[in-house]
Amino acid sequence: MMYFDGSKCKHGCSVSVVFKSLGGHMRRFSFRFTWICINNAIEYESLYLGLSKLISMGIICLVVHGDSDMVIKKVRDQISAIHHYLKTYKNRVWDLLESFMVVNFISILRMKNKFVDALAGKGAHYNLAYHKRGSYGVKVLCRPYVTNTAKFW
Repeated sequence: MMYFDGSKCKHGCSVSVVFKSLGGHMRRFSFRFTWICINNAIEYESLYLGLSKLISMGIICLVVHGDSDMVIKKVRDQISAIHHYLKTYKNRVWDLLESFMVVNFISILRMKNKFVDALAGKGAHYNLAYHKRGSYGVKVLCRPYVTNTAKFW
């Protein structure tokens, strides 16, 4: 299972992804952005990041949980993306989904995604000047994964 979430505050943006195996083992990833972006793009970045990590781990069956109902509906093609950059994100996510045999997307309430939400919030408040790189468990990203959308930030 994969849980994803993003966070935006006056200090910056970050995303978190949590993987949970059938045996209950968990792996957590938090990423702090050096750029500011809109909420929907943050959620897509989180989803894209998580799917990319799982592909590199060789995972082929997956249940994805997220509290961004809009992003999940767009990935399921239940609603269409209006803005060009969100269409690009959706298409990039679809490209990644071809690497999986089975994927199921489940929209959950924010209160059921508290752990991942808290990780994303901590990453958004991560202060680059105060913390030594890597000491807090947050990786810093300098550009969006979907790079041709950078002009929309």
